[in-house]
Amino acid sequence: MSSARPYARPHVRPRGPRPALPGFGPPVHRQGLILRAAGTEDERAQLMALRALTYRGDARACDTDDHDPGCLHLWIGPPGEAPLATMRLRHHGDAASVMAGYTARFFDLGALARLPGPVLEPGRLALHPAAPAAGLMRLIWTGIARMVMRTGAARLIGCTSLPGAVPARHTPILSHLARHHLAPTGLRPSPLGASAPLPRPAETTPTLPPILRFYLSLGGWVSDRVALDHDLDTCVLFTCVETAAMPPAQARLMQALAAH
Repeated sequence: MSSARPYARPHVRPRGPRPALPGFGPPVHRQGLILRAAGTEDERAQLMALRALTYRGDARACDTDDHDPGCLHLWIGPPGEAPLATMRLRHHGDAASVMAGYTARFFDLGALARLPGPVLEPGRLALHPAAPAAGLMRLIWTGIARMVMRTGAARLIGCTSLPGAVPARHTPILSHLARHHLAPTGLRPSPLGASAPLPRPAETTPTLPPILRFYLSLGGWVSDRVALDHDLDTCVLFTCVETAAMPPAQARLMQALAAH
């Protein structure tokens, strides 16, 4: 893992107040990697460069936005080396905050925002392309689990991106989701811009993105339409996990991960 090169600084550094979340707590050490919250501006700049590499194809590009200052940013990598993975987490304590989040750029969250309980919004998952994903993803899940417990989140909401803003490219995945993982009818958020319906349900067993597979294993569900993000050239699925409805085995797994 030490082969990952340090990143050039992005053109724009994230600035603003510290995240409005409970503290992340002590770092997690596992198999030569460390999971912690980014602290310094230099660390956050490295994470933004990794994000830019993932989403823009160039570590020197800008992938910051107005949501970054209000988020906690996970830093994952070998101690003393460049980060290999990151994700941001935003806490929403009320409906107005949910409606001002990143996911609300793509979907009408009015019905969901009125549900009781705080919300945790993970986003902008980025993995270094030269690093093995399995160990990094387990640490990402550990970070999410810890913050679910620390915030008392009633639900996780977010966007899952599929590369290529052409839904037909993702028919096996979308058909599988339409058959097995659609949101309850009254809670299906409508896209706010260009979108496409999920295709007719079909018997498929596609390979799902790891983070989507994780959410679905927790009892998560998706929207019945995908939003089209032409800026990043992706199809965007709304995803939601109701923490009180997680299967017992997965709830125990989340508690075990959070305890690290």
